Amino acid sequence: MMRNCGLKLSSTLLAFGCLCSLSHSAFADVVFNNLRQGSNATFFVFPVDETVLTPPPTDGTIISTSDTDGDASASMDTSITQTGDTWTISSSFDSNRPIDIDLTNSLLIVDFDLTRDMSWSLDISIDWPDTGLDHGLGRPGVVLSFLEDLNGTRLLEIDSPGDVNTTQTFSGSGLARSGSGFQLYFDIWDVRHFVDVNGVETTHPGSASGTFEFTLSPAPVPEPTSMVLFGVGAISLLGASRRRNA
Repeated sequence: MMRNCGLKLSSTLLAFGCLCSLSHSAFADVVFNNLRQGSNATFFVFPVDETVLTPPPTDGTIISTSDTDGDASASMDTSITQTGDTWTISSSFDSNRPIDIDLTNSLLIVDFDLTRDMSWSLDISIDWPDTGLDHGLGRPGVVLSFLEDLNGTRLLEIDSPGDVNTTQTFSGSGLARSGSGFQLYFDIWDVRHFVDVNGVETTHPGSASGTFEFTLSPAPVPEPTSMVLFGVGAISLLGASRRRNA
């Protein structure tokens, strides 16, 4: 009789595990609430060309912003895609800053919620120009990026100056707990700098281009088969206890 009970309970646990899996798959692990993207070819407090989408498309549609002012330009293209259980935000950006322009920049902000714990990773690559200045004399720009959770805690923060004639890379990864109010932020600035070279104040044109990629994938959880094995083990212990008591 104990054997029959064990088999029935094992079947029940397996069915329960499958039901939980099916029930969970019916809901999105990530809910994207808002996307803000903008580009400036000249310095303004807010991007000249700005797009705000509430909610943003998640089917791979490319979201583009760009701005030009004479020879100055700034642009950014972003898409959100899903492959299996993995979500990816991919951006490419490019700017060109003549000598007479103080600043060009591109900005991306994405707000989202998580219905389960998710693993995240971030990769940034930026190509800075050869301005003719020595390393350390003139900083061609700044990159700002962070991932903020629902409590306002920054799971990742990057605040770094650029470097001439260099490809800069940044990366990070971690775990984001289920909840609402996450914000992903990225801002790339190509900034004019005046430096003293042999007693002469000078500056150079600048440019910046590169890629930004952020991924979210489900954090590891116990498999249904593990739940069944645990159930079978518990039944065996229960049976042994009853036999000893008998």
